[in-house]
Amino acid sequence: MNFDNILFGFLTIFQIVTLEGWTTVMYNLSDASRGWLAISMCCSVVVLCGFFMVNILLAVLADSISNDELEDTVEIKRKELVSKSILRALG
Repeated sequence: MNFDNILFGFLTIFQIVTLEGWTTVMYNLSDASRGWLAISMCCSVVVLCGFFMVNILLAVLADSISNDELEDTVEIKRKELVSKSILRALG
């Protein structure tokens, strides 16, 4: 993994964010440039993206799923109440 072009750069950042072999990338970056800069960049990407942004994404997905289920439940209850009201009116 490297930053030679934009595609490889995005792929390298994705590898760091998913925490798959990010230490190898960090060590390679440390050998190729200033060590403290590579370590701080990799650690900040792991903390900000790997932990924080992924948890926010999962929270948004869970919230949207629960809202859909809630809307479905409300719709079912509404239909039951309407059918009960119609049966009472007829009978």
